Amino acid sequence: METKIQGWAAVAIAVVLIGVRLMTIGPSDDPRLHAAVKAELANDLGNQLGKTLDAHDGAWGEQDMQRLVDLADRNAIMVLSTKVSKPLLSLGDSDKVVVQVRYSLPEQAARQEYWRFSHSLLSGWRVRSRHSSALSYYLNFL
Repeated sequence: METKIQGWAAVAIAVVLIGVRLMTIGPSDDPRLHAAVKAELANDLGNQLGKTLDAHDGAWGEQDMQRLVDLADRNAIMVLSTKVSKPLLSLGDSDKVVVQVRYSLPEQAARQEYWRFSHSLLSGWRVRSRHSSALSYYLNFL
């Protein structure tokens, strides 16, 4: 015997599935997540400044040095927003978290990227990869 879902029943099922999915995706104001993102960005910024210093062969003027100091200021890194997407059945710890990160660095326009994180109550937020996609973010429900 074959069961077919028709009409309003199909719409109701779709609404319930979308509602359940929306419960596992959304903004996060967790200061520990923001700190993990900021630490990763500060590390990258430090690497970029190191390369700039290595590549420079002339004398540094006072303005050049002040600009480098301003660029290296960790407080100038702004984490504008984070949105977390967890698998549907993750109740606590999760190794499959995709985070939509929106940030700005000194003298650069705001950017939005998708990063893979793991999260546990013991170790907190850990960056696993800075290479993910919007598709992974929205389909991260299994």
